[in-house]
Amino acid sequence: MAYAASPHVGEGGDPCALVVTDAGPLAALIVDLAPDDDRITAIYSVTNPDKLTGARGL
Repeated sequence: MAYAASPHVGEGGDPCALVVTDAGPLAALIVDLAPDDDRITAIYSVTNPDKLTGARGL
């Protein structure tokens, strides 16, 4: 199985990456940045296939 990650910018302007396989999206990783100095304050991972169905078009 092949994996690929594609960088994006989320709706809130924070960087994110979509990890995909041959079967479709595997995970979305979102980095939450502090508004004043771009420090990473949190990293979120979405792996629920029901929540990733809309990511197929990215």
